[in-house]
Amino acid sequence: MRVRSTEVGVDVQRVRSRCVTSAAERPPPRSRQQGVLHVLGDQSGDERAPFGPLLEPPAAVRDRVLEQGHVAGRGDVGRGEVVQHERSCGDQGVVGCHDDSVTTPAERALLEVVCLHVRDVPGADDGGADRLLLMTDPEDGGRSPEPAQVSAICKETDLPVRVLLRLNEGYSTTGGEFARLVGLAEDFLSLGAASLSFGFLDTDLEIDQATTAELVGALPEVPWGFHRGFDATLSTDHAWRAVKHLPLLDAVASGGSTRGLPVGGEELIARAAADPDVARLLLACGGLGPEQVPWLVRAGVRQFGIGSGVRPGGSWTRSYVDAGHVRSWRMLVDDALSRALGLPVD
Repeated sequence: MRVRSTEVGVDVQRVRSRCVTSAAERPPPRSRQQGVLHVLGDQSGDERAPFGPLLEPPAAVRDRVLEQGHVAGRGDVGRGEVVQHERSCGDQGVVGCHDDSVTTPAERALLEVVCLHVRDVPGADDGGADRLLLMTDPEDGGRSPEPAQVSAICKETDLPVRVLLRLNEGYSTTGGEFARLVGLAEDFLSLGAASLSFGFLDTDLEIDQATTAELVGALPEVPWGFHRGFDATLSTDHAWRAVKHLPLLDAVASGGSTRGLPVGGEELIARAAADPDVARLLLACGGLGPEQVPWLVRAGVRQFGIGSGVRPGGSWTRSYVDAGHVRSWRMLVDDALSRALGLPVD
């Protein structure tokens, strides 16, 4: 069975102006859909770049995604996945939501927004983010913030806050730095952080399972995600096999390439479609484009991370997180998920 890109829910020729429904039954554009890409497409210069790649994945990727059961009403699109994040099971209205036997379909994908300042919090909160990722120096891969910054942001929001643990420009660590990371992590958690983002590579650019697991063991029962250092591994196949065995891991931040989703998106979509464990763990981020969201959702991905894309002009330094931008991503992700599950779209 071959499904055209328009049936996924995106008109690739008009992605910057509106979203559409399937080619076979296309009603007039809804005002909500127009609003989604109005903000996302209202960019200039380099900010328009994400709209170019992957307007329609090549046939090999398209067929692999849609023929393996990732079509509304088929396969495991509607499988009983519950997005694992720091909100309590009670808050989600699900009993035992971390139990693999749960069969309640997930109805909301997780949207994580990068925050650098307290002033970023209102935009993320009001726009509909599910989680905040706190860091500094995002253009250099990110570094751990100061504890005072973590405290201020945690006091400003009821959203779960995930904090980056990274102190140097590389992805390895030393004994002394490791001890400092453990201390920082304990401080962040005591100040209100709900989870952490970290991970280590060895000298061969493979996942350093021993060091990473040691840090997990020093912070019992704390959920965590592997940061974008994952994309610097020498072998992506080896890396995905390695992280599947790490305890308490609920997300792997990846763009499929060190250059992000504009370059690595096709391979990442195909990998998620072929491997449910990848789809479950993948937090798609790094230059995420609106046109990629429906394909990722169809491949089973339920976690998305946005950084400069929710800041006017795409600037880390000249703007704060904007509620309108976040809301546009929120609606785009929700609409893509509803279409994948065969649910009505407002």
